[in-house]
Amino acid sequence: MRIVSAILFCNILLLIVSCNNIMSNAPITEEVEGHGGIRTITHTEEFENRESYEFYMEGLRCMRKNDFQCCLKYLEKALRIDPENPVILNDLGLTEKRLFNYDRAILFLQKAIQLDSNYYAAYGNLSLTLYYAKRYQEAIDILKLANTDRAGLTERRSIYYHLFMNHTQLNNCDSAYHYYKKAVQLETTNQLFLKNVRIFFIKEFNSHCPLHTDI
Repeated sequence: MRIVSAILFCNILLLIVSCNNIMSNAPITEEVEGHGGIRTITHTEEFENRESYEFYMEGLRCMRKNDFQCCLKYLEKALRIDPENPVILNDLGLTEKRLFNYDRAILFLQKAIQLDSNYYAAYGNLSLTLYYAKRYQEAIDILKLANTDRAGLTERRSIYYHLFMNHTQLNNCDSAYHYYKKAVQLETTNQLFLKNVRIFFIKEFNSHCPLHTDI
């Protein structure tokens, strides 16, 4: 059984879960307005325990309803059964983040990365959580640990985008602009992503770095 997990950007939550025919659960595809960003497919993980998987799916159903306390309850049940599953840890981190429990979110996401050093979703989600916690240098340090040579396009663009965001807040204007250019050059067709980059550029980058102009 494979569950597709995700990475986080800005302003819209996109949740996509897929499963094969071994389990009876139908795939869930949902796009929800909300605090925290875009989740997109980046990583698959096997669920070897059926009960853990079912609790996980119940948690995602709660997330579809923006009931994050309910989501937290089921994901914690899934984790008790399968404590070293990075997908569960990643989504627990996302849920805690949406409840503004940044310290708990950071712990879950750090453990997900410890268990899978190539889990790019967790790097992105951790960096964004640190961003909202205003721990910008820590977010940059985490992103620099990700091996972008092995990452796919979606994963690399998110890493560059988050580096752009965090360098902007530290007034590292040259570095911020460098990663902004890398992000938009890598992605030319995803209008939602480009819209979010443009909004951040206008609202944040132009404020912190008024001598740089682009769009």
